[in-house]
Amino acid sequence: ATDSILRTHPMLEAGRYVTREHPRIFTDKTFDFYLILGLLIMLGVMRFANPRYFQNLFKAFRSPGYGAQQMKEKMGGWMLYNLLMNFFFALSAGVYVYYVFKFYMPQRYAIYSPSLLISVLIISFVGLYGAKYAVLRFSGWAFNVRVIIGHYMYNVFLINKVIAIAVLPFTILLAFAQPELGQPAIIVSLFLVALLFTNRYIRSWQVLGSFFQYSKFHFFTYLCASEILPMAVLAKLLIRGMYY
Repeated sequence: ATDSILRTHPMLEAGRYVTREHPRIFTDKTFDFYLILGLLIMLGVMRFANPRYFQNLFKAFRSPGYGAQQMKEKMGGWMLYNLLMNFFFALSAGVYVYYVFKFYMPQRYAIYSPSLLISVLIISFVGLYGAKYAVLRFSGWAFNVRVIIGHYMYNVFLINKVIAIAVLPFTILLAFAQPELGQPAIIVSLFLVALLFTNRYIRSWQVLGSFFQYSKFHFFTYLCASEILPMAVLAKLLIRGMYY
């Protein structure tokens, strides 16, 4: 009876197996799970503790020209949440860059500890924007343009907060989705970040236009020196450090 069943089984042919189970490699995602969970909990706690802050945050982003001064003063009143969101930007951006690096250079990723790489990236973003804040504050005091610099920094860190929230879904995709979804997720996320940076530059021109009214070239060189060059240096140091 057993031989008869084996001979008539649809997955057997002439008593031999014609199909087989493909090997499935186990990948431990425990670290990724708790890392993403920590980001989501941090954002959720801030959102639950002060929902009005996030309402005004997105309102200020959607309508830069309507009541900009009033919105700036209202957002400036929440110093603690501004500081926490700036730190959350460093966390979110660092983790996002980590997963992009992991996707494109998995062989180098395996050499280094994930916690070390993420810590280096987060500290890099904190140092980059901390130095930018200090230089801008000093420039505003030295050239007596504190109001203009204040508006500019408000726009810079406002867009950073929006970027921190916008890249979070793509970070989750890169962490847990199939590799086939990695490339489209990176392309869409980089396009979204580029749009947000373009929005930031447009806002910057609206604020700094009077300061650079005699030469748009000076504004362009300022953007290259303060925005593009630090990110390019950070990327170069990261890539050279990983390869050499």
